[in-house]
Amino acid sequence: MGNSASGASSSSTTMTEDGIEWKIVGLNSINKKLMSETRTTKEGCPWRIMSKSPYPMLPKKPDDYLALYVDIDPSGPTAGWSFNANIQIDIVNQKTTSIEPAFHHRSQHVFNIKEPDWGWFRFATFRELIERGAIENDSIIIRAQIELLPPDLKIGRAHV
Repeated sequence: MGNSASGASSSSTTMTEDGIEWKIVGLNSINKKLMSETRTTKEGCPWRIMSKSPYPMLPKKPDDYLALYVDIDPSGPTAGWSFNANIQIDIVNQKTTSIEPAFHHRSQHVFNIKEPDWGWFRFATFRELIERGAIENDSIIIRAQIELLPPDLKIGRAHV
């Protein structure tokens, strides 16, 4: 079960070969922050997926955005930590059997104590999520992949 600011939401998280798969049930009732409970560990660092609502305590409207981030639990790594990583977040299309996600974003970021998360404040609108088959029965499936890079690799912050 995931952490939720509202008792109406629940989540389940499974580990995949290259990341995390997170299913949120009760998507419309997320009112503050929800984090995947299970964490994948890369280089001894606990990674997770986080969703924040830009409009806390309000019902979701079609043009409101879902915000998604990849996060490192700051209590996990040792002092002075820094990880250069490619991250990718996909939202599964639940209406088809296609392997193509309904949404796909990727970026590169140096995670550290000052910036332990990175993602998209405006990942997709709820209207877009519904139209592309990402929401079914008020649930959504999110997949995150994390690829650690050499520390000295230059950052190219192209958000796709």
